[in-house]
Amino acid sequence: TVVLGALAEGVPVVGAEVTAEDGRITAALQHIRRDGLDPRGIEYAAPEAPASTRAVVPVGTGGAVRLRVTNPTGSAVTARLGAHSADGPEALPAGSVAIPAHGTAEVDLGDVSAGDLIVEADTEISATASVTVDTDEGQDVAHYPGVAELGDTQLVALPTDERGGPLGGDLVLAAGEGSVDVVPVGADGQRGDARTLDLDPERALVLGLADFGDARALELRS
Repeated sequence: TVVLGALAEGVPVVGAEVTAEDGRITAALQHIRRDGLDPRGIEYAAPEAPASTRAVVPVGTGGAVRLRVTNPTGSAVTARLGAHSADGPEALPAGSVAIPAHGTAEVDLGDVSAGDLIVEADTEISATASVTVDTDEGQDVAHYPGVAELGDTQLVALPTDERGGPLGGDLVLAAGEGSVDVVPVGADGQRGDARTLDLDPERALVLGLADFGDARALELRS
């Protein structure tokens, strides 16, 4: 465990790159919110996709979005921003963000519908988004990392409650071309009938998890 606040004390926005000389590794960021000594919640952020000239961030929760873009290169860059909801392209209050060399910048995008965020630049960048939603118990924060392109087959585990029952939520497929087969997988490992979805370059696909019944996972085939 590495405390980033100790490594970069007083720095308001921090990005972390973790590498290894031998073997494969993964990492996650943990953020603990406190009010004085009283804990107010814990959030985890999953690793982003490797830096590229185009980052795609699926966002499964509508709400107030803050986008963070990291520039691992030695030159400052301005990244272009775009978004798609289930209804089509979505206007953003900011069309670009400037990121210093070896730095991270963030921009508040206001209320954004569930869908995708697209970040493009002339050099390699990576991106992640956090969505804040007001609830009766306070603010709830969800973190969405930039993702890599879908391979031939990918398995997505679905959230469950403390009794192992399915929870609500959405599956987001970013705007694109081609088609994806979605196969529900039950708790016993049995696969249901495939559902073929045609992607659209002008809008994201937002699917309610309730549409897949008691599935505990979804197998995505492209």
